[in-house]
Amino acid sequence: RQLYHYPDQDEQQRTTLPQQSTIRQQIREIDKQISALNHQIDTNSIPTLSPHHINQHLAIDTVATHIPDDTIMLIYTQLDDTITVMGLTQSGLQAQQQLATPPATIETDLLHFIDIDFQRWTHAWAAEGIDYIHKQLDTFLNRAHHRLHKLYQALWAPIAPLVANYDHIVIIADQQLHNLPFHALYNNHQYLIENHTFNYAPNASLYSWCRQRADKRQHNLGHNITLMGYRSQPTNLPFVTAELNNIHTIYPQAQIFLDQDATPQQLQKIAPTCRLLHLATHGQLIPNNPFLSYIELASHNQHPHHFSAYDAAQLNLHHTELVTLSACETSRSRIRGGDLLGLQWGFFHAGAYALLANMWPVEDQATALAMHQFYTHYQQISHKPTALRQTQHYLRQLSATNHQLRHFKHPYLWAPYALFGFN
Repeated sequence: RQLYHYPDQDEQQRTTLPQQSTIRQQIREIDKQISALNHQIDTNSIPTLSPHHINQHLAIDTVATHIPDDTIMLIYTQLDDTITVMGLTQSGLQAQQQLATPPATIETDLLHFIDIDFQRWTHAWAAEGIDYIHKQLDTFLNRAHHRLHKLYQALWAPIAPLVANYDHIVIIADQQLHNLPFHALYNNHQYLIENHTFNYAPNASLYSWCRQRADKRQHNLGHNITLMGYRSQPTNLPFVTAELNNIHTIYPQAQIFLDQDATPQQLQKIAPTCRLLHLATHGQLIPNNPFLSYIELASHNQHPHHFSAYDAAQLNLHHTELVTLSACETSRSRIRGGDLLGLQWGFFHAGAYALLANMWPVEDQATALAMHQFYTHYQQISHKPTALRQTQHYLRQLSATNHQLRHFKHPYLWAPYALFGFN
């Protein structure tokens, strides 16, 4: 998470292109060293805390038994130059269809929406300020709608009649589609989130294991609600404190660990007793080595500790109901052969069955508002996907009721939040 604001810099302060090239080379050399050290890690030191190992795969009929009766699972699989989608319900396989749009076209539209157009948005905000964003909001919104409609036509329109009667959608998406916000796909009139609730999983087997974990924990959940926030410097993420305090009003019994109290040691100590675990901090995706993606926690030397996927795997989350990673890009991962590589892997391996995470860099103020709304609804209805849909609807409605927040109608502000695992 971040503030979409940067201090002014004059030309003398800006990094020159030769300097950037040197820095990039240094980063590549360090990445090589990290990769070499990574191979030396004894993977046996990462405990398999569950009898159900994530790498096991289940037969499709077995998966079907774990799907609720109001739910359809859509499995998008990319093979060579085609994408096939399967619709699976409690009754078994309902349909299998090869999509007409080639993966390269879909990946281009996805790249433009999440990366290229998003960079235009954040750079415009940084360089010109929020007033410029408000003036150009229709242009930004039309561009996003164009991308999301093309993705809707390619990925959803062919199977729309199949899913029309299901309230809840589980998305299992291969390759780059794992990073696509299906809930924000746009049919030229409305977003899919207006008619369905969504959650995601890297593969159908993991979804089934998470369902079994959830069933076993119904009467064996932790008793603690833990809220951790780390800002590195208070000016970096000024809304983190308000976020934790607002959640604390919903759960007065919650324990708060802020800044220098939010240490890895404290997290490891409290994790086995947590029912809800909320982590609000900076997050960083490491694309070329996703297991080293991290969130920042405090350390004893006043410098941020990079709490990686490997660190997360050491936790004991076998009594948790929900882990919330309120930081940038905490859901972005690489999918290889149905396996999830990234921060999610660590928390699932540690025993979590439900994660609330973010698909791209999120704005600090919007995230604080979103988290308050989510827990408000969740406490009332105890259904995570519905609570999240109501939260996203609330953020969009702010654009109509608060003139200063009219940019909240853009999907970049309300759509990054997504649920993973079984919900």
